[in-house]
Amino acid sequence: MIVILSAIVYPVAALAWAYRGLRALQMNGYRMDFGSLRPNAKRIWAEHAILFVLATCASLAAALWTPWFGLGLASAVIAYAVFDFIDMRTHLKFTPRAIRLTIFSGSVLAGLALAVVLGIRDERIFTCFILALIFATRPLTVILNAAIRPFENLNNMRYVRRAQSRLGKLSAVRIGITGSYGKTSCKNILSDILATKYKVLKTDKNYNTPLGIARTAEHIQGDEEIFIAEMGARRPGDIKELCELVKPKYAIVTGIAPQHLATFRTVEKIYETKKELVDCLPPDGFAVFNGDNSYTRAMANACTVRCATVHTNGKEGIYADNIQLSNNGSCFCVHGLGEEFCLTTRLLGRHNILNILMCIALAAELGIEKERMIAAVRNLKPSPHRLELLGTQNNGVTVIDDSYNGNLEGVRFALEVLALYKENRRVVFTQGIVELGKRAAEINTLVGAMIAGVADLVLLTGENALYIKKGLNNSGFPPENILIYKDFSEASESLKNVLRRNDVLLIQNDIP
Repeated sequence: MIVILSAIVYPVAALAWAYRGLRALQMNGYRMDFGSLRPNAKRIWAEHAILFVLATCASLAAALWTPWFGLGLASAVIAYAVFDFIDMRTHLKFTPRAIRLTIFSGSVLAGLALAVVLGIRDERIFTCFILALIFATRPLTVILNAAIRPFENLNNMRYVRRAQSRLGKLSAVRIGITGSYGKTSCKNILSDILATKYKVLKTDKNYNTPLGIARTAEHIQGDEEIFIAEMGARRPGDIKELCELVKPKYAIVTGIAPQHLATFRTVEKIYETKKELVDCLPPDGFAVFNGDNSYTRAMANACTVRCATVHTNGKEGIYADNIQLSNNGSCFCVHGLGEEFCLTTRLLGRHNILNILMCIALAAELGIEKERMIAAVRNLKPSPHRLELLGTQNNGVTVIDDSYNGNLEGVRFALEVLALYKENRRVVFTQGIVELGKRAAEINTLVGAMIAGVADLVLLTGENALYIKKGLNNSGFPPENILIYKDFSEASESLKNVLRRNDVLLIQNDIP
């Protein structure tokens, strides 16, 4: 009886324990390095230490008394994995690669479990071996991922080469957009403006990797006149790889900020990686830079092709003045593109004025007339989860969704929008800026100080909560107006009781 139960329970426990490891691999592009482990190292080691102690105790108990202790622990592992699954903010996406890795890992784990079940007759020794197998599941998953990586690389290469061939036959103008923030917003804004005159194809959603661009290339019909590719990076060389696929002639660099420092380590490496887009432009190429950002301003000064810079806090290059921000959008006047003209948009925040300026600078280079720009900008809609005004909910609370991701510039601009609600109680719900490596404490303490200048109530969760609280405390923010929750589920449940009618809630930085 116990052998039959073991053959069922132990593989299930192993797969349940492997789930978070599979998800972590997927989020890191199926690459394993210490940089990707560092942000969650404490949790990883704590989980494994607890499992090791429990497995040792269960093994001793099984050796002295009965193997049922081992089954009890395996069941506890399954229960923990289920609660962990429910609490996760993002889950494993069952892409073809994820399915292949899951099937391969499941088959190997089931095979090893079966070998133990059939090969070891002593039930107590059997329990010790099978618990050790569960303990080794996550490292084993990493090893199995590495084992099939050559096949996956070949498969990806075939997919990318097919996209390269399709793009090679396309006579469209190619545009690359990169930066630490604002890429998707700029892509969508630029697409809407250019679509008033040209047939445009852009990368879907926030797909900004070789496979994401390859996926978009599958939709090429052949008569597109503009191809816009969003280009993301987590490591040096990533942008250069994307440029070899897209071969852009035009570029927008939205800004550089300390983001993905767990893999980049320094802002200087981020700068050099984003600069790869400009370096890959042909001699007759053209680039647009955010002149309000010191890093992209320096990049513009070093640019060897024709370029333009845009500003909202100066009167050089292409710039905006007479800026009027409101909680329903903004209006501003544009200079540097010939005659002055004014634009009105429903997009929130000063950063969206920068995004619009960068896009109309490139649109003007591509022959879009002023009248088309004015009409397109007036009808722009926000990208999901990027300072998206969700309006007043049934409970009378106005929600501003800025939850896609975070950086210091984004925090500053979002808080500037929140500050416009002078007659309301202003509430910020955040877990801070993630993937900062060793600078997590420093930068999230600064985030707390920034929030203190605007918010009336702050709700915190995640591993950065204490750093943000420190920044709030250092700025004299009332301690009783800081609420910290152990996880997202607890925070979500508490919102029902914490929020009041007429509150304005800013949901910020990587909280779905």
